[in-house]
Amino acid sequence: MWRAAKFGGRATCCPTDKPFNQGVTQMIGQAGRVARWLAGAAVALVLATAPALADDTLDRGVGSEWSSLDPQVNFDAAAGWILADAYEGLVNFDPDGKIIPGAAETWEASADGKTYTFHLREGLKWSNGDPLVAQDFVNGVLRTLNPDTVSEKGYYFYSTIKVKGAAALANGETKDAAVLGVTAPDDRTVVIEMETPAPHILDLVGAFQFAPLHSPSFDAGGASVFIDPAKVVSNGAYVIKEVVPQSHVLLEKNPNYWDAANVKIPFVKYHVTEDVGTELKRYQAGEIDITYDIPLADMERLQAETPDEVRIFPSTYLIYYSFNLSNPDLQNIELRRALSLALDRDVLENKIVKGGATPKLNYAGGFDPEYKGPDIAEAGMTQADREVLAKELYAKAGYGPDNPLKLSIATTVAEVNIRRAQGAALMWKKVLGAEVEVNSMERKAWLGDGRGGGTARQGDALPRTGQGREDPSGRLHLRADLHRALPASGEAQRQGLRPFGGGVSQQPVDDAGVGPDPGCCASSGNGCGTGG
Repeated sequence: MWRAAKFGGRATCCPTDKPFNQGVTQMIGQAGRVARWLAGAAVALVLATAPALADDTLDRGVGSEWSSLDPQVNFDAAAGWILADAYEGLVNFDPDGKIIPGAAETWEASADGKTYTFHLREGLKWSNGDPLVAQDFVNGVLRTLNPDTVSEKGYYFYSTIKVKGAAALANGETKDAAVLGVTAPDDRTVVIEMETPAPHILDLVGAFQFAPLHSPSFDAGGASVFIDPAKVVSNGAYVIKEVVPQSHVLLEKNPNYWDAANVKIPFVKYHVTEDVGTELKRYQAGEIDITYDIPLADMERLQAETPDEVRIFPSTYLIYYSFNLSNPDLQNIELRRALSLALDRDVLENKIVKGGATPKLNYAGGFDPEYKGPDIAEAGMTQADREVLAKELYAKAGYGPDNPLKLSIATTVAEVNIRRAQGAALMWKKVLGAEVEVNSMERKAWLGDGRGGGTARQGDALPRTGQGREDPSGRLHLRADLHRALPASGEAQRQGLRPFGGGVSQQPVDDAGVGPDPGCCASSGNGCGTGG
């Protein structure tokens, strides 16, 4: 979904790096920051009805319960929205996805593109009033790379970008912080040295994964401080005020945020809204201002009955299925190709799921008009030809009517995910004769299921390297076997949003701080408008 810094801001998602012990797992990754030119990737449905917030609180649906509120650990999309409200990286993003200053006011790159130097704003403070200094950002990276942290995001620093010394720290080869290419020569300067140039570094340092670490509170209370409102200290537009498991997280405006004067909404409340049907009813009753999702069965009706409340917005989520390579059957690349070829993505998304997603055969295409992804042979084939080849490869792998492949697809209880999984199962049965069952579970259980088994704790390498949220130019060159996962679609994002209830209108930013992007609810200081 969409989210906004300073009250709900730029989009952020992390891949759910989880294999399934029996067969195939649906994965979600975000392959670029939200920008208006990403129309080919995915969409978001937005509703709008209420005239104004009644209680100075923006109420947002967050789907299932968040997995973690630890900025150096979290890998869940919904929790990412909360964290991006509470923590700010070195840069930020405007409504068009363009990079603007965040905690860093200016920066420059070396001639060879391997070193970036960021200059922090003067007088930055933590939410408790402590001075925020450059070393706090260094400490955040060090904690992410510390094997004891068990972070899902260490690869950001040794794979997505290749920071000097990051791999050695993450792999436990050394504990010497001096080897890290992220340093603070003074209180207002952060220097990042990389082994190779990476212009997409700016997107990485704008993510909550580059959040600074308030060492005094962490040293005193450990990771528990991140969910304790009495102890948590953050540097973003908001600070965590209340955490009620299976209910909500309440954020309060941070008076010590450098741009607090332009934060227009005093409180943001993220509600657990597992059932999208119930969430829609709560939205219609005025209890929620922005929904996490919209039931597929209600989409056409809502568009017809309340056309002003439903809009489509580009997103960069990618839905794909990840094979569990600990399953001996799936170690056969020709079998994996057969499964990919047998999946009619057009029918799957446009006839079965009908959620507005874009059928895709690759991971990089469609996100950036300036990026030309690699040619894929299957893209030039008709679906009938793909299915002929799929049957040949399936038989070559040793499967047929007398020896059908048996698989399970692990997914969440979300309607859109179940529809997609059931559609894939039917196609594999029809084209190949495979016997496929669909196992759905609550999202939190799904995220944790099988993480100790499968191919690795973090799952296949593909979900990690292909996630790409920090690389909007489409640099999704896969560093693992392409057929470890088979792309299904650029996911559709379905949300309900009250036009003025969330302080958002469709007008250009005016003196009151009202901005154009109903999916990006930030103050005018961030380039996205809020009112009220």
